[in-house]
Amino acid sequence: MEPADRDADETLTGFVRTLRAAGVGADTGRTAAFLRAVDTLDIARPEPVYWAGRLTLCSSGADLARYDACFLHYFGTRPGPVRNTHPLTTTAAAMWNPPAAAEGDDADTTGLLAAGDTEVLRSADIASLTREERAEVGRLVSRISARR
Repeated sequence: MEPADRDADETLTGFVRTLRAAGVGADTGRTAAFLRAVDTLDIARPEPVYWAGRLTLCSSGADLARYDACFLHYFGTRPGPVRNTHPLTTTAAAMWNPPAAAEGDDADTTGLLAAGDTEVLRSADIASLTREERAEVGRLVSRISARR
């Protein structure tokens, strides 16, 4: 390992320690994913490092404000928001934030909400599911095919 690589790894793992001290649950698996991601980036630019860390080290929405504060404190900068210009992500953003229906408009938005409902079930306590939610989990599980 080159001395510059060692310095970069020490700096990045020091940042992870700062996150942990702030209450972000950046475990060893997340830390390894962060280091692998950063290894493919130009670490002289803070923006890609910021987003690589935010995507790999944060496990909940509660972590985001702590992450931002730690990044600013540790690196002295915080990149601005990402401009969403990719057509696929623009379409995905529109699905999550559909335009408000005009009064009297009976457009069906059920399909737009299905992915969100599935995501809610992914992290739900199975003991607290309603009958309808358990039925949906059963339907989703039945769609999984076993690898042979």
